[in-house]
Amino acid sequence: MSELFTLNNGNRLHLDEFGPSGAESTTLVALHGLGGAGYLFAGIGQSEPTPSTRFEEIPPVDELKGRPIGRVLTKMNKVTREQVVEALELQKKKPALLGQMLVALGYVEQADINVALSAQRGQALARPTSIRALCPDLPGNGLSPRPKQPITFDYFTDVIVQLIKHKTTGPIALLGHSMGAIIALKVYAALPDCINSLIFVGGLPAPLPQAQSRLRERAALIRATGLASVTPTIIPVLFAERSFNTIPDKIAMFTRLLAQSDGEGYAQTADALANASAADIAPRVRIPCLCITGAQDRYAPPNAVRAFADSISGAGYREIPNCGHMPFYETPEEFNGMIRSFLAEAE
Repeated sequence: MSELFTLNNGNRLHLDEFGPSGAESTTLVALHGLGGAGYLFAGIGQSEPTPSTRFEEIPPVDELKGRPIGRVLTKMNKVTREQVVEALELQKKKPALLGQMLVALGYVEQADINVALSAQRGQALARPTSIRALCPDLPGNGLSPRPKQPITFDYFTDVIVQLIKHKTTGPIALLGHSMGAIIALKVYAALPDCINSLIFVGGLPAPLPQAQSRLRERAALIRATGLASVTPTIIPVLFAERSFNTIPDKIAMFTRLLAQSDGEGYAQTADALANASAADIAPRVRIPCLCITGAQDRYAPPNAVRAFADSISGAGYREIPNCGHMPFYETPEEFNGMIRSFLAEAE
């Protein structure tokens, strides 16, 4: 479902909503990166595939309901006691959700965690579920008109705060891709009691120094020559090399949509991003967090994202092989599985 959401100042925001509108679980608010739009996250709101674990492989539900997740996985013969103990010892050094730790160690898969969490809640087998996802096009991006005032990250933050207050009633998870990570941190600082988890995808609390200069140069070039002429220089650094062979049609569609976007809106956003930072907020985060990046992400390289995760108490870190800056495009099944598993465990 799509709509134009009217903000307090009369500006309008294009909003895509995916998944069931009446979902009782956490609502995911997904914030796109520079040049992106809400449609990029459509897959998160779809029903997840039925887990490969068969009903007969799971012990009676009475043996699993209410037990710690490590015990459930042990009873399901997915991990050994020694592996759980190893993960618990690592938790003492770097707090994180146990399920995330076991996945990071390579002992279980995302589907195993989903099944175990369902069994822990008294369900015999994890059923396909949907997530309610609110995915706005930020002002001046996608189908949202450029605002009357100059684009700033404080304005982006105020827009998302308004959206949350008007469109949600329960717990909120914020997902920030690329520059969306900065906005997500700022929204968390504004609404700490409303946000129960944070997901950062190819994002950092501030652009790397070399990226800041590129953003300013790109904004100037777009104003001089137009976004369509600059787009061919943007695309090659967004995707992993393999993706140009595996999803050429999707990349071509994204290229065309980006070229047709509002050039001045993109330029203002790029300038604002070059000066944006939420580095002071990250160390104060005290809710479950997950940092995801592609192994070939040039904007948020793994070493920088791992350091970002280390700066947040208990944050998990996941790295997707053969993936660049756009995991929801390049490896959607793996990416969506990570999101669902994290949200299920964080609830």
